[in-house]
Amino acid sequence: MNEMKPFELSKRTGNIGLDFINSANFHRTENHQEWFNSEMDVMKWADYTGISVEEDSGSAMSLAEMIELREVMYRLALHAIKRTIAAVDDRRTFNEWIKQAHKHTEVTQNEAGVFEKKLIGAGGLTNIAYVVVLAFGDLIMSKTIQKVKQCQSSRCEWLFIDQTKNQSKQWCSMKVCGNREKAKRFYHSTKK
Repeated sequence: MNEMKPFELSKRTGNIGLDFINSANFHRTENHQEWFNSEMDVMKWADYTGISVEEDSGSAMSLAEMIELREVMYRLALHAIKRTIAAVDDRRTFNEWIKQAHKHTEVTQNEAGVFEKKLIGAGGLTNIAYVVVLAFGDLIMSKTIQKVKQCQSSRCEWLFIDQTKNQSKQWCSMKVCGNREKAKRFYHSTKK
């Protein structure tokens, strides 16, 4: 994981929900790395990842709630990957988010005649939360969840979708984590 360009790296999973989860590293540990230190950080991340954000229309969502949502999604993702039972509280919390996001979703039709989902009546952090919740909800209910892995680097725990033919991808990014791990192995092999 590269601390210098987190937004650039966090847009690589193939699912905006996983990208959102990857806005932190080493969740709830002493080595925790947090990139959302302010609401503005979340807004910058959303802009970088392509989530259109309108001015907040009276949402009372806080940064702490956004981070707690991310942590719930992280725990659910780990359970989905391992095929273990998630905590009832986490499932309940995520289901409440899904319900709220669906209340603010309508089907529209663009000028080319294509139907699409659109979020209405939500702005700011709430809009971002709804976008990531809907994307993540679709992911954990799909067969694609079977392709989600956690980076095997000792310095990273990001989640990613393994799109390789033989499902052998080990790192979230070959450029960063893969190269670092290979260099570490080489260093240790020559030191003997």
